[in-house]
Amino acid sequence: MDSDGQNPTRLTDEMWDMNPDWSPDGRKIAFTGYKDAGLGNGTWNTDIYVMNPDGTNRKRLTRVPGNNSDATWSPDSQKIAFVNSGNGASEIHVMNADGTRQKRLTHNGVRENKREPSWSPDGQSIAFVYNDLRSIQIYVMDTEGENQRRLTDGRYDWSPAWSPDGGIIAYESWRGPDHISEIHLRTADGKYLKQLSGMHERGDWDPDWLDPSSLNVAAEGNRITIWGRLKKMAPDIR
Repeated sequence: MDSDGQNPTRLTDEMWDMNPDWSPDGRKIAFTGYKDAGLGNGTWNTDIYVMNPDGTNRKRLTRVPGNNSDATWSPDSQKIAFVNSGNGASEIHVMNADGTRQKRLTHNGVRENKREPSWSPDGQSIAFVYNDLRSIQIYVMDTEGENQRRLTDGRYDWSPAWSPDGGIIAYESWRGPDHISEIHLRTADGKYLKQLSGMHERGDWDPDWLDPSSLNVAAEGNRITIWGRLKKMAPDIR
């Protein structure tokens, strides 16, 4: 739909198409779908698809057995990171935007789940969530899967979101005994900065950053609507 909510247009016709993600260049939408994934043999495996912004040219990309989801574009729109779940574990994979050169990046063992890949703005690193059944932590690795390192130290930390300059990662964390999720900040090298939210009894989640470079100047008489609630942070957070 348009940014003002007008002209909603249906793009897909399948029952279980979900989790769309725009390519940074605006030319494609990646999403998770069921069509052609094990139909007729009793399985319900999901795959990553891409399509044009008008819904045409739907193409299945993944061929890795199991459920494929969490598609995330690299900043240059040339690659897609995704999650493959099968055999009791979830691992991070990466492929070219056309589905070629599919490669597994994480190899941490059965019943250990890695999810929510998030590319750094410079395209050199991927943050992800690692659940080892004892805690949920955020890790960072190179885009080839090397140099995996733990970033957070809470009991339950997830939903990493890079700042536009790549210097800070916002994330959700359950740190108190009441298990209320709040937004926290760390530098990309793991230094803890501060808790950012804490004003809601039911917690805060799904952080994202507003990139000032994406704001346009409206002509006089026009209005711009920004959806959601913005919270101010001190400029000395580093």
